[in-house]
Amino acid sequence: MLLMIQRFTPLLLLSVVFLASCKQKREDIIARKWQETAIQNAQMDEVMKSQQAFIDTVGSHTDAASNLQQYGVTNIDSFKQMMQMNMDSFKAMQRRVVEKTQFDFQHNGVVYIHSEDGVDSASWYFEEDGALMLDEQKLKGTGSQLRVEVVMLTDTLLNLRFRENNSTSNALFKPAKK
Repeated sequence: MLLMIQRFTPLLLLSVVFLASCKQKREDIIARKWQETAIQNAQMDEVMKSQQAFIDTVGSHTDAASNLQQYGVTNIDSFKQMMQMNMDSFKAMQRRVVEKTQFDFQHNGVVYIHSEDGVDSASWYFEEDGALMLDEQKLKGTGSQLRVEVVMLTDTLLNLRFRENNSTSNALFKPAKK
């Protein structure tokens, strides 16, 4: 039995070394073009839900005089329709922004950020704690530095968490089609 174990030990060690070397580094996984698929923001979702509830119920328990006093309108149906159109327009704009957003991480440490406004670039790198830095200053000598939490990074999913003021958003990406 001991002889059999000794025969397989080099094979086992070779297998362990091979498996360890196959593990991709995060820099290699992220270095591609990513298409944004969704943006998640709990605070914004709550505001949108509240706004929709207001649109759905405004004027339900008030008369024309009260509506004029409270909302500056007498025709509550037109008011609701206008607010719903604004809400729908905002949601459509959010969808367009997501559809137009791509991050193209290059192996040389440059990221090209495609958006409705065009293309911008920054230097990118991982901090020791795993955070992703998007650093215009490093690339251009001026600009901003954005520290982003990498929630998940696999061959098929990039989930980035952005924090601004008191708001947190998760941007979900999948590899862009070539």
